[in-house]
Amino acid sequence: MYKKEIYANKNNVTIHEAIECGLSFVPQEKYVLFSITPTVYFISNDQIKKEIKQQYSHEYLDKMRNQQYEKKLQEWCNIMFNGKRLSFEIPVNSRSGFIFKISNNRGYAEIHHCGQGNTTIYSPKEYNIKQTLYHGIHINEPKLEFINPYVNKPAYDDNPMRGLSKYRPFYAKYFDVFPKDVCIGSICPASYSSKFSEFIKRLNSTISADKLSDYVHHYTGFSNIYNCRLEIPEIHSEKWVSINDNPKSAINLAKTICTEGQKLSEQFPGIVLLIFIPNSWSNYRQFNYHGETFDLHNYIKAFAAQHRFTTQFIEEKTLYDKMVCEISWWLSLALFVKALRTPWTLADLDQNTAYAGIGYSIKKQYSGKAEVVLGCSHIYNAQGQGLRYKLSKVEHPQFDKKKNPYLNFEEAYKFGMDILALFQDAMEKLPQRVVIHKRTPFKNDEIEGITNALKQAGISEIDLITITQEYDLKFIAEKIMYGQFLEDGYPVDRGTCIKLSSRNALLWTHGVVPSIQSNRRYYQGGRCIPAPLKITKYYGHGDLETIAKEILGFTKMNWNSFNLYTKLPATIDTSNTLAQVGNLLRQYNGVTYDYRFFI
Repeated sequence: MYKKEIYANKNNVTIHEAIECGLSFVPQEKYVLFSITPTVYFISNDQIKKEIKQQYSHEYLDKMRNQQYEKKLQEWCNIMFNGKRLSFEIPVNSRSGFIFKISNNRGYAEIHHCGQGNTTIYSPKEYNIKQTLYHGIHINEPKLEFINPYVNKPAYDDNPMRGLSKYRPFYAKYFDVFPKDVCIGSICPASYSSKFSEFIKRLNSTISADKLSDYVHHYTGFSNIYNCRLEIPEIHSEKWVSINDNPKSAINLAKTICTEGQKLSEQFPGIVLLIFIPNSWSNYRQFNYHGETFDLHNYIKAFAAQHRFTTQFIEEKTLYDKMVCEISWWLSLALFVKALRTPWTLADLDQNTAYAGIGYSIKKQYSGKAEVVLGCSHIYNAQGQGLRYKLSKVEHPQFDKKKNPYLNFEEAYKFGMDILALFQDAMEKLPQRVVIHKRTPFKNDEIEGITNALKQAGISEIDLITITQEYDLKFIAEKIMYGQFLEDGYPVDRGTCIKLSSRNALLWTHGVVPSIQSNRRYYQGGRCIPAPLKITKYYGHGDLETIAKEILGFTKMNWNSFNLYTKLPATIDTSNTLAQVGNLLRQYNGVTYDYRFFI
């Protein structure tokens, strides 16, 4: 539904304000929820590219914060309802007796904040308790474990930057002496060597953060933060490789980088390779030829993984980015992690639980046949130290109505056995509980195959969880002042969890957290209002609160980012991407990789 009035006109595209309408069923109730989501509608004589639609949609929605979003909803409610409920017959004027009614009342969810002393309950005046459709809780921000340098004992913080600034990385507990340096090499087009060298050397300097930043801390230099030195090569040294600015082709460029990278890794074991990508190489980064897709990044990552060395790509635009402190934190973490070191771990998860995530990649061959690669992330213990990825070919892929692949009974059974074998190899014992995350529904064959394999080993505590984005149900954060509802200036808190049914819940992994500044709040990205994740339990008896806490914790275990969190847990955040890279591996079937070779 869209307004006739033109909201904007850009590049011969007419943009109208609009809403998307949806229905959400409430378990064991005789009604459904009617949801409206603000969006934009496009009219053009020419076909509009998907990227253009996304750009214009973001420009409209990103600036619509919590209060603005609420005002826009009220505006559309006034247009649709005009203060009255809607009533209509289906089919129209058919005298069928099927009368449908849409009320203009709104539903609420009551959120209980636990673990903060005495609970205070705020009740607005003249509130109809029947409007409370859901109840939920707020889960505290998960703690991360570091090392206290003064007493050599664990130290905890929920902010990774603050934790590394105050303490030492978790990796430091394994060293009684100053650890080995992190050694890096460089592959860079010759004409960019000086600029790139200056950029890298910033990592050994001190860089101040914005005084008003709600999250970013001062960057105090690599050795101070990570308790080891960063060895940066000079331009004409053995660890600095200058290559031609003008490659003959994309394939030629990829092979050159791979060859030089392999030489460096063999000469200097454990080296982390920085690969500089100038803007002039944009035409060499991707192409599609007769259905075969080439991706420079994925090609090199696959080669490096097979030859067991790690890589870090740096694009030219990064050199000129004004967010110098943030980039220094991000790049320093990437180099530390890709030297196969552990910056932090999770503090509070069950040590006897094995966690795994499933992702798929579908590669269409020239013949039209689909080849499916299963990417499985295994986190062997609660601290995340055992994060590995196993890639395997799905011999007999099945597809649902939405063309999502899934496993048949035999392959699901094999997958379950793999989890047991990998956990036992790493931990020298079997887990007491197994949790598996996936982004698509679990089919009956998958459930039976996985559970049969695990039960055969005596494991009865099994939770099979699907994690998806929830787009229909939108929630606006409100506060109660002077007995009245008022829209909050910020959206829903991160860690909010609302129970929908015995097997469904909503979890806000993206949302508001306390700022590092006193009496302030921080909303990562600061755009629009956050959409929750929908958790669906397909099998198991684990309570939803425990499952939600585990998922929230794993959103802080993606070491490829120095954000406070990622929206998806590490178990599935990169499984699909790794499966895509796995498609390029010559011999990937059944091989296990440390995930740091791929990020």
